[in-house]
Amino acid sequence: MELQKALDFVESPASKGVTLWDYTLYDESEYTDGTSFEIKLYNPTKKIIKYCWISLTGYNPVEDKIIDRKTGSSVVSV
Repeated sequence: MELQKALDFVESPASKGVTLWDYTLYDESEYTDGTSFEIKLYNPTKKIIKYCWISLTGYNPVEDKIIDRKTGSSVVSV
């Protein structure tokens, strides 16, 4: 029963496409204030995905949105 629940969960995004499988945040360098991230996506379909855009919003330690000085936006697409 538990195995079937797990399989159903893994296959549930098949009709919608890609789902976020895992993510990790880490310090880029001990000498800068940079932070990096790694994401893992799961594609349960047979369709080849060439491109994927992800929009991110960063927050500082007091949970204020980080604003890009050049664009004035708090959302960055990668």
